Amino acid sequence: MVSKNNTFEGSLRLNNPLGPESEYLRTTLIYSLKKAAMENSGEKEPFHFFEMANVYIPKTNNLPDEKMTLAGIFANTKFREAKGIIESLLNELNIKAEFVQEELKDFIPGQRIAIKSDGKEIGELGNLENGNLIYYEFDTARLKSLSQDFVKYTSIAQYPPQIEDITLSFPEKTKIGEVLTHIKLTDKLIENVELKDIYKDNYTFRIWYQDPSKNLTDKEVEKIRTKILEEVKRKFGGTIKN
Repeated sequence: MVSKNNTFEGSLRLNNPLGPESEYLRTTLIYSLKKAAMENSGEKEPFHFFEMANVYIPKTNNLPDEKMTLAGIFANTKFREAKGIIESLLNELNIKAEFVQEELKDFIPGQRIAIKSDGKEIGELGNLENGNLIYYEFDTARLKSLSQDFVKYTSIAQYPPQIEDITLSFPEKTKIGEVLTHIKLTDKLIENVELKDIYKDNYTFRIWYQDPSKNLTDKEVEKIRTKILEEVKRKFGGTIKN
């Protein structure tokens, strides 16, 4: 039970609360973890708090859903390090997930990502507005349903990929994560895309072209590359750097 300021709009209010600090059923663990981190704000070394507990999601004309939630907060930690820890958790559970930038209350604009698997959101990660804190949260039931005891392997391709680097520049505030996803979906023969390097406003992408049935020719790769550049320019205003 939490105060009105420590939950989201629409949370259930108790008919007879003991006081304003225990007036509502919480729908998130973010505020309790943030409070704990702020109480340790004098600590200069990196630290990580986490909690597993129920939150209570309102249902119309019914009792709320009790949802077991895993959440944590990083302090004095670089975002890439925090994201790496979350990726390690998902890898340990053998869950294939994607990170999509989406806005939400309490997070710095442009610095919150939804974590999705099979198109459904299973968690979130982002920089909070105050206190140099990074927060994450997962629905444990979804983690359990998606986790696999064994990794599924695919056979090694008979024909090797062609690999090349392309350096592109973009307008300010372009969401590079969306660029990566868009490039990957440009053509079915694009096996993989990674962000290899960043220098000022220039982003170098490493792209794998591969056909499982034959070796790709330079002309075929050139055709795919042209399609990538056209799509990137059309959707993001990106231009190639020679």
